[in-house]
Amino acid sequence: MNITHQDLKKYTDEIFTEMCNIFNPDKINIIKNNFDENYKDTTPEAMSQCIEKFTQAELDYVTLGNRGIGRLTETIPRLGSYFRNYFSKLDEIKQEELDTLITKLITKGYIFVPMFYGKPKEQTMSFTSDELYQEWIPKIYTFNLDVISDDAGKLLLAVTEKDINDIKNFFNQHNMKGGGLFSKDKTDDILNHYLIAGVSLYFIEKLKTS
Repeated sequence: MNITHQDLKKYTDEIFTEMCNIFNPDKINIIKNNFDENYKDTTPEAMSQCIEKFTQAELDYVTLGNRGIGRLTETIPRLGSYFRNYFSKLDEIKQEELDTLITKLITKGYIFVPMFYGKPKEQTMSFTSDELYQEWIPKIYTFNLDVISDDAGKLLLAVTEKDINDIKNFFNQHNMKGGGLFSKDKTDDILNHYLIAGVSLYFIEKLKTS
């Protein structure tokens, strides 16, 4: 899925709508001003290409093994491998629907950062989409949300709860169930790290975090 300026605006408005249920109007204004200051020079091209590559890799159910890109282990499996048998029965339209839902979730993680983090450092370098992707992937599963704030993880989950539930509803509609008699369901772990993927992408692209 290609992410456009219209998509970014729509997703941003949805986050602010959820935040209005959490913060008072004065705090919302501060968040909006912070977002506008940090986000005004953002273009979606490079980040869109990175997210598209990552999402397609996550939906891969054909490649053997459970490990996904960015992982050192199979503790958090690739989504396509986790639901391999179910994915193989989805038609192209349904696969595209799931692609859109996951892309939206990752993108909201990306949008979340400039609402709360300080103004980006002066940029002394820029990445091509390929360079950004290579920098980003190894850091997704080691990134710590505490660099934003102690409550960043809880707040991020709160403002994206509907998006996560939309994906889970998709799974339920297609009888896609994780876990088993002797194993826990890892669906939440997989989806939560998609949010972290979006957050870490912003940091690497804008803040040049090592």
